[in-house]
This record gives sequence, structure tokens and C-alpha cells, in this order.
Amino acid sequence: MTLVRWDPFRNVAALQDRINRVFDDSLSHSGDVQDELAAGGRHL
Repeated sequence: MTLVRWDPFRNVAALQDRINRVFDDSLSHSGDVQDELAAGGRHL
């Protein structure tokens, strides 16, 4: 049986990167909606 070394900091860093991507994507999309609303585009 092979032992696998667990590195919690690597896992936390990967999780933080994923969370950052989610927030970056959601914030960039909300800016697009606000720009369209300001230009008289989409109505919510």
C-alpha cells in the first residue's frame, strides 16, 4: 500500500484560487449588466 502525503496548504491555496475565480467572474458580469442598464439596454 502506498502512502500519500497530505499537504493542507496546497489544498487551501487551490480552494482560494477557485473562490477568487468565481468572484472575479461574477463581478465582471455584474459590471456588464450595469453598463448595459446605464446605456438604456437591458431592463430588469
